[in-house]
Amino acid sequence: MKSPITCLALAVACSAAPSWGHHSSAMYDIEHKVLIEGTVSQFEWVNPHSWLWLKVPDGKGGEEDYALECGSIAQLLQIGWTRDMVKPGDKVKVVGALRKDGVKRGEVFTLITASGAHLQNRVGY
Repeated sequence: MKSPITCLALAVACSAAPSWGHHSSAMYDIEHKVLIEGTVSQFEWVNPHSWLWLKVPDGKGGEEDYALECGSIAQLLQIGWTRDMVKPGDKVKVVGALRKDGVKRGEVFTLITASGAHLQNRVGY
């Protein structure tokens, strides 16, 4: 006979399983890192993921909007990011991965600020 604590622990573990799929990077082509240079239009310091919005030259005289996913506020604070480290108008570079379907969205691996600081998005990048 199983103890109530064991049953409770098993129930909690099973109920958390569906949330693991949310943290997949399957939509991004993480095998092919890209360098994206642009101007910050917005930095959304929000959970569950912060977002960096860039205006990126399209090579034809115009600009394209890119939405780049970052970690959670807790993750970013832990590795040295702050809410005001980038502001609209800042020129930045991002090493990251774009979506496989061609949509102008991606995941940040490293953010290179205008001052030259290199900030990882998550531990291990």
